[in-house]
Parts: sequence; structure tokens; C-alpha cells
Amino acid sequence: MAIDAILLQDWDPIGVNQAGARRDEYTAYVGPIYRALASGASEQDIVAVLREIETDSMGISGSGSRRSAAARKLRALDIRLG
Repeated sequence: MAIDAILLQDWDPIGVNQAGARRDEYTAYVGPIYRALASGASEQDIVAVLREIETDSMGISGSGSRRSAAARKLRALDIRLG
């Protein structure tokens, strides 16, 4: 899935892609991101969702530039509710 790939390759706040570890590490976050995108969330809204996942679910403070880059790519996806 495209969302999962972007989360792993572009966002990756805990560095699992670099470590070659679990490729499904961020799968649990695809749903909230999909729902936000499908509801028309802005790039800043997506950045906020990613920041919330980092702080509330992971207990970390990731990179703002990585959040922004990932949000930009996520917003470029063709997401439609079917």
C-alpha cells in the first residue's frame, strides 16, 4: 500500500527502514492517515496526525522536516472513498 510505503520510507521516526527491521512497523497507522486524507485533510493536518502518533503512541519527538516531507507525499496520493 502506498501510505505504508511513505510512512516507512519518508517518515520512519524510529529508523526501522535504515535498520532493515520490520517492514510492517507502521501498518497500524495507515487507517488514521487514510481517514484523514479521505476527509480532505490539509498538509498541516497530516503533519499534526503524524506528530500526534509520534508523541502519543510512540512517546518520541520525531523530525519536523520528515513529517512535512511525508505529509506532502501523502497528500499527493489519489485517495478516494469507494
